[in-house]
Amino acid sequence: MTVATTITTVLVPLDGSDIAARAIPWAKAVAGSDAEIILLEVTPVASSVRAFGGQEIGSAATIQEGYRQMAEQQLDEAVSRWFDSDAKVSKAIAAGDPGEQILNVAAEKGAQLIVMSSHGRGAIGRFVSGSVADRVVRHAPVPVMIIGPGGEIDDHAQIKRIIAPIEDSELSRAALPIAGAISKLTKAPVTVITVIVPATDVSSTFPGVLGTVPPMAFDNAQERMVEEATAVLDSAIDSLKSDGVEASGQVYSGTAAGSIMSTLQAGDVIVLSSHARQGLARWVIGSTSTKLIQNGQAPVVIVTRESIEQATAQ
Repeated sequence: MTVATTITTVLVPLDGSDIAARAIPWAKAVAGSDAEIILLEVTPVASSVRAFGGQEIGSAATIQEGYRQMAEQQLDEAVSRWFDSDAKVSKAIAAGDPGEQILNVAAEKGAQLIVMSSHGRGAIGRFVSGSVADRVVRHAPVPVMIIGPGGEIDDHAQIKRIIAPIEDSELSRAALPIAGAISKLTKAPVTVITVIVPATDVSSTFPGVLGTVPPMAFDNAQERMVEEATAVLDSAIDSLKSDGVEASGQVYSGTAAGSIMSTLQAGDVIVLSSHARQGLARWVIGSTSTKLIQNGQAPVVIVTRESIEQATAQ
């Protein structure tokens, strides 16, 4: 199942705000000394400005050049603040819709990973809300690491462990190669997690069965679920190890988001695959990814369905 994946180029969209810049330390943590980082600013498309009388007082070309210079300055400041002189970092500027241009530049530059904040407040970048990140996740041909909006910027972010939640489905397990690729870049081990719903929780969904099903039936059902989940877990761990990735795993019982968050530690990154093409609310295991991003304890790498299909085609 797991095929070795290489990350050589990481794209980081910025908008001049500190919120958007939260993505930079995590991009550096992923890239290490091997991968190149491309910092991207997306400016609006300028229109000419006219006085009430109709005379042009600012040409579109002049205003567009002003946007470009502002973006250039902001990128230079980001490079100066965050990178050493020998770092593998370059800059890119595009004009247009932020979500569309992020996807275009990712394709043009051959990026294997996009790392971005879920929010931003820059004067020209217009991230403003999670809508840009949502659009990128819906359509990105490569995995997307989303950094939540809460907390202080971690100037020295380190990836110490990769959490890979999976279900018993091909789509879910398709995220494992990306978890392995990040592990190889960062030397961080992968912990595979699968979550089962306690058999007794059926009473909350079907209250009418409570008292009509022998307790032993719940015990047997629980044992079967644990056995099946363990088999799925062991298969995933074996596939990662066969690619030279340090891996272990754990079966949890409870809610998906709650179980994942209960195990998170400083330096963790979560890697999981997306469902369908319907945005945040349809990510793997229902709305788990949305909850994980909002929780903000760890960056979340979404392996999009489009990136899975593209990798399969290649």
